[in-house]
Amino acid sequence: MATRAVHLQRTFDVLQLSDEAQDFLRDKKITNIGRLAMLQDVQVEGWASSTTPLTESDANEIIKFKAWYLAWTKNRESDLTNFMGVFTEEMWDTYFPTGDDAVQDDQGLHGRSEEVEERNNFKVKADLKQFLRFTGLIDEYVPWKRATRAVATAQGMGELLEDSYTVPEEGDDDYKVFTQKNSLLHSALVMATAQGTAILKVEKFRPTADGRGAWMALRDWYEGQGSNEAVAKRAMKMLHSSKLTSATTNGADGFIQIFEQALQDLEETNHFYDPTMKKLIFLDNIQDEAYKIVVEMLKLDSDKTYDDCIIEIRRRSVDVDKDRKIPGKRFFRRANKTGAQARPAGRGNARNNNPGPNAARNNDDYVPTDV
Repeated sequence: MATRAVHLQRTFDVLQLSDEAQDFLRDKKITNIGRLAMLQDVQVEGWASSTTPLTESDANEIIKFKAWYLAWTKNRESDLTNFMGVFTEEMWDTYFPTGDDAVQDDQGLHGRSEEVEERNNFKVKADLKQFLRFTGLIDEYVPWKRATRAVATAQGMGELLEDSYTVPEEGDDDYKVFTQKNSLLHSALVMATAQGTAILKVEKFRPTADGRGAWMALRDWYEGQGSNEAVAKRAMKMLHSSKLTSATTNGADGFIQIFEQALQDLEETNHFYDPTMKKLIFLDNIQDEAYKIVVEMLKLDSDKTYDDCIIEIRRRSVDVDKDRKIPGKRFFRRANKTGAQARPAGRGNARNNNPGPNAARNNDDYVPTDV
């Protein structure tokens, strides 16, 4: 059976990504096709508009692949063991994502995108309000760091956050552009950290408006001196405490996103989870009765990997979501079979002005405290 690495390489080959683009994505922890499909569009587009090896054509192909993969994994007949036979260059050249044709034509999503000779130099106008606020708490650092990277990349400053970036010398052609981006990055970090203790690290670089220096100082502080261990402990707690129940926000997709984020947090702190244990914990955390049969079958099948389990649970969620009210959405009570409208809570048709402690259970919006 093909490994996750083989599946990913097939995807890169079919999308015709350059070796440099492939290495770049692997450096970003894109180690399997599931991770590739979970990338945010704004992040991919941001990479393509900056100085990374990804081109605009690459971004279009990746976004197109995301649409195909998410649809394919919800198909009952899809199976990762068939991926190599299904995802071929012949299929990809004739694949048309569903949606507005005009938009797809404009974005090059019909068939294979045309190669471009030069990198897209378009930069999004900087909007400092888009940067996520950071209180300085260690538990919030990893999500904030991830969000900041995405926004900075989309606004053309992402390369300043990379270790591999070389600061140009004064007098170089690109030095003026660097100083403008560096100053803008510093302003963004000031706004993001102003309400917490992290501002102390950023303020040290105010005299030179050195945004890159401030970013490195924040990273060294929050990823050193045992901070990585704290992040890893938080991620482990999230892995074991996140549950899929009938009341989970956004259902199976919401649960999977939280679980995957915790695993990514562990990997970013150089902690890697055993594949078998990862699968077992994932399945044990699914406590919704609607998934019981699928979970039991997956536990008994030793050939099913963690990625296979995600596909099967997402596939099952299609039927579950059809038959269930989704938390967070408001539904009106339907009339009974005789056509009479449901009566309001309380005795008779009169409003009860003194409902008592248990009357809330008669309300459709009541949520038990133990959920």
